[in-house]
Amino acid sequence: KEGARRAALRVYPDSGSPNAVEKRAPHDGHEDGAKGVARLGDQRVYAVNLAWTSVPLTAVCALAAAGHFGRHANDVLTLMPAEEHVHALALVALAALVEAAAEPAWLFAQANMLISQRVLAEGCALMLKALVTAWLVLGLDMRATAFAGAQLVYALVYAVLLFAIVWRHGTLSALAPRRGKGGGREWLPSSERKLAVRICWGAAQKFLLTEGERLVLTQVAPLAEQGVFALVSNLGSLVARLLLAPLEEVVFAHFSRRAAAALKSASDSEVACFVNRDLVEHVCFLLRLAIIFGLLFVAFGPSYSWLVLRLYGKAWADGEAPSLLATYCIHVCAMSVNGVSEAFVNATASPALLARLSGLTTAFSAVYVVAVVLGTTYAGTHGLVLANVLNMAMRSSASLIMIRRAACRALGTSPPMLPHAAPLLALAASAFMTEVGRRAFGMPGSAATSLAVHVGIGILCLAGVGMSTLRCEPQLLGFVRSLRRRDD
Repeated sequence: KEGARRAALRVYPDSGSPNAVEKRAPHDGHEDGAKGVARLGDQRVYAVNLAWTSVPLTAVCALAAAGHFGRHANDVLTLMPAEEHVHALALVALAALVEAAAEPAWLFAQANMLISQRVLAEGCALMLKALVTAWLVLGLDMRATAFAGAQLVYALVYAVLLFAIVWRHGTLSALAPRRGKGGGREWLPSSERKLAVRICWGAAQKFLLTEGERLVLTQVAPLAEQGVFALVSNLGSLVARLLLAPLEEVVFAHFSRRAAAALKSASDSEVACFVNRDLVEHVCFLLRLAIIFGLLFVAFGPSYSWLVLRLYGKAWADGEAPSLLATYCIHVCAMSVNGVSEAFVNATASPALLARLSGLTTAFSAVYVVAVVLGTTYAGTHGLVLANVLNMAMRSSASLIMIRRAACRALGTSPPMLPHAAPLLALAASAFMTEVGRRAFGMPGSAATSLAVHVGIGILCLAGVGMSTLRCEPQLLGFVRSLRRRDD
């Protein structure tokens, strides 16, 4: 679904509002303006058709997954009755189909920069999901079916709110799948099909690289170890889901709109993008911020992982989870850099370059498999996390090389992509100070006042990192304010 979503954004014409095409047309001659409207209208139709392909793709995957896990219902009899297991699978599969049916509305909101409204809709749906889950589990004493039913409620509310955004800003009929008006009146031209296949294949590879850890754990690790890893990975990726994933979507939407026209005339060996000094500097600025953001977890995570897990109970804090969470902080840092860099490259790369990047990803997959085998053999779940870090580092390196080449073509040189020395020194000093504070005040069994001192040391160190970052990156505040303006 992510592949179809990104392909649709690449195909969707460059427009900041639903009426942008109509506003631009009168500036051309009458005939040329009419052709321009028709061509860009067809691009919208093809993008919407691509978004609708998420429904059959999701249906195939949902049926395959439900069939596979349904055949193994007897393996979970110690956790739940087989009938409850099957019902939960059916509800989750149905929820996935409902979410897929909302993809055209998601495309409309994202392509027309209605991102704040889309995020609000998703947040409301998630909040309702949490409330329904709590009611079904705590109030009605339901188990697996409660989580599956809440997921279906989330999907329904999410879809309704997204289509409400479309109804408010446009017309629902624009999201109906139909043939284009030009050429052979096709549902999807061959160029768009090839682009979609390449992006979907890349997304499938990315999914296997990202979620391969869970497939490995289900085969080699006991349930208790899987539970520890699940808690740590969910905690570690919480910030990634709340901050990094939305930022990646915004970066991709922004640069895919700027690259849409250039992609038609660029050679297959280029990164096609309307790159000027401002855009290149913005990309490099985002990379510097992503590095600083990720290093915050590396600097502060190991010293406070035990304290965070103590909120979940003594059993979690006294086990292997704190050390695994400290290792996972390195993974969060790698994710922050990889998200921004890959979003830019996927939004601006030509089809030929996407094909070459897909080949690189295949090579990275082979290295990742070897790293997973060696890591889990010699270091257990810690080795699995470090294998994921290696995977992210390889993918980020390829993307950063593409970004540097694009910057050199646009400017003759590349702006700095690494942060200034002052924030890096502040981060290193913070890592040292918080570790000293942990050993003196934040060990298991410490009094509440000692833990408060430990937290206070962390707050002071965080303030120091923030001040040094603002001093070296003075455009940070202006950039944050620009995120609130739709035209930026």
